[in-house]
Amino acid sequence: MAYANTEYQTHFLNLAYTPGKAISMKIAAEVAQSVRKGDSFGSYPADTLFKDFRVSYSQDLSELNRPTAFFYSNNTQTQPVAPRELQAVAGCGSSPVVSYEGTGAYFLDKLEEGVWRLEVMPDAVQVSDPFAKPSLKKEVVAVISRAWDMKLSVPDLSERFSAQALNAGNTRSFTATNGTLSNLTPGVYLLVRKDTKPSDDWTAEKRWKNIKLGEFVAPAEKKCDSYRMVNDTPKIYEAGKELTLKVQLAGWEQPDSLIVYTDQISFWNEHNPYKKMTRKQGAIYEVTVPAAEMKEGVFRYNIVAFNKGKRQTFPGGMEGTPLDWDYIGDQYWETRVVNPSAEISLVAPSVSSQWNGVEQYTVPQEGGACFLRKYIRDEVAGRESKLQQVQYLCVQLKGKVNGVEAGFITSDGFTYKAKGNTSQEGILRLPLSALQQTATTLLPHAYPVFLDKQFKPTTNIPFEVQQIESLEVSHLTENLVLEKAWIE
Repeated sequence: MAYANTEYQTHFLNLAYTPGKAISMKIAAEVAQSVRKGDSFGSYPADTLFKDFRVSYSQDLSELNRPTAFFYSNNTQTQPVAPRELQAVAGCGSSPVVSYEGTGAYFLDKLEEGVWRLEVMPDAVQVSDPFAKPSLKKEVVAVISRAWDMKLSVPDLSERFSAQALNAGNTRSFTATNGTLSNLTPGVYLLVRKDTKPSDDWTAEKRWKNIKLGEFVAPAEKKCDSYRMVNDTPKIYEAGKELTLKVQLAGWEQPDSLIVYTDQISFWNEHNPYKKMTRKQGAIYEVTVPAAEMKEGVFRYNIVAFNKGKRQTFPGGMEGTPLDWDYIGDQYWETRVVNPSAEISLVAPSVSSQWNGVEQYTVPQEGGACFLRKYIRDEVAGRESKLQQVQYLCVQLKGKVNGVEAGFITSDGFTYKAKGNTSQEGILRLPLSALQQTATTLLPHAYPVFLDKQFKPTTNIPFEVQQIESLEVSHLTENLVLEKAWIE
């Protein structure tokens, strides 16, 4: 059921479906065994680097780096502290030890000098929100067995070694070239350095630690001819600047091509311009839209996957292309293109808070405090030039309210706010220079209930508008209605 995450909706942890989180859990187990009760590593953010460990929110990364072990949950450029002493590597993505385009987890364990066990899990691609309303009919992560090259930079293996598959049903036997295993598929492999004669008989049935050497478990393959596509293109962008369209494609094989069509094409046109996407890494494809085409308004487009005579159009995944005479799809991906000098809209007017993305919380303090919060990174990600010029945060509430606090939570988890009174029209205009670092209220409330309800920083870090991630508006007693918010 992990493919649909139909269990408890605050959790989603599985080696096959959430490989990065699983590696992080493996690292957390090492933390639990090596950190003693009462150990102190300073105050946040200094304590994100402690003993052999490192945690980074911005890089979505946790690391263990000690002489005999190197674990990482995402791409990292960290060098292992003692490459020649390594006994175990576990990771996702690429590192100075493993270069890999797949998205599944992998494990590399030393059995003896020049002999290693390599286990590679299938790719995992998140295709929908795992914390939305669950259904066994809705796939949230696609697990796909794909073949990718893997380059190993392990001194004990050198650059030339053999690889023999050990898991059931996998009979492949091949040799690495310059440390690279070509077209490596998920499974378990015995790696033996050239001119090395193992001192033990490392067969699939041999017991090693608490498993058999060839033991391999992965979700059953659900092959299908269709693709799933995840779009990582900014939803808001500035006119007159090149826009990079970026998508991740989940499928059992690479397509023949990915073609981008705008909403200006038609079956009846003699000429219909298009753009061909290029594979950048793994299943990531990109193409650049010239600055001259990025004009104020809405840039709408489809992406069509072509493969072996079949055509599938996204979003929606409909069969066919927008140029077919009988194509009935009416869905487009959209990027709103704005004037570079225009204000940055954070909350747009809406008939309901359910449509503007604002979450409301009540904190049981004296009288009950009201907090309104919205994740705004998508609103500012494509406005880099304007973000460097803004000076004021403006919020519009329903009615006149005195003593309103408003500000931002940054990607580091720090909160910066200022207090003021709204005008008769309900508008509060705060200079960004007036925002002060304050406690961050933990919302939703932590459980168990005896846990702290606030994070109170002890390190003073200056406010940087480029780091804003969430908007927050609060009041000690009033129930607030946020109608609009922007920075100018």
